[in-house]
Amino acid sequence: MEFGVSSLVQTVSSSRKRCAVEAHEVLSAALAAVNDANIPSDLRPVAFSKAVDLIAAPGTATSPPGGPAGSGGGGGGTPSDSDRLKRIADALGVAHDRIEIVYQEHEDALQVVVDPDHLGSSTKERAKSVALLLAAGRQLGGWDEAGTTDPIIRGEVDRLGVYDSTNFSKHTRELSSWFNVNGSGRSATYRLKHPGRQAVKELANRLAAE
Repeated sequence: MEFGVSSLVQTVSSSRKRCAVEAHEVLSAALAAVNDANIPSDLRPVAFSKAVDLIAAPGTATSPPGGPAGSGGGGGGTPSDSDRLKRIADALGVAHDRIEIVYQEHEDALQVVVDPDHLGSSTKERAKSVALLLAAGRQLGGWDEAGTTDPIIRGEVDRLGVYDSTNFSKHTRELSSWFNVNGSGRSATYRLKHPGRQAVKELANRLAAE
């Protein structure tokens, strides 16, 4: 899409009459900003228009072409999906392009995608490893800053087919070496502590290397 200089000058002049910057300086600066940002060709018209607005009136907050401020990783809002996975990867020391071997996001929820057979030789070991991976991942990624609840852990263990309804509470009691546990049974909340962080880091790196 081509922009005519005359039409752009008219747009800037009519919408930003208070602007003290000369029109040609606004246009030049906006074009340079779009070029430096490597904006895709189909988004350049919108990006150029936004850049003109920002430069002509620096005190006015506008949203980037990708969506409202705060909808992604910037502006202090909720992190985007990719940002959350990157946060987990950075915390665990796993390369960004390998973290999806261990985790994925589905409908704003974190899932463990590792084959349970790689998590131990017994149902107990597999369930504990899933609990460790899920709760640690959710807390490191920003889902559960106050701790992860038992029903969330129980649901993921069940989804992966390693849920033993008779003994699950016994299995989770053994998580106290990795988590600070508040409450019991289905009302319990698990908060990651240092030994748990070390354990999940070792486990995630082993899985990501396979």
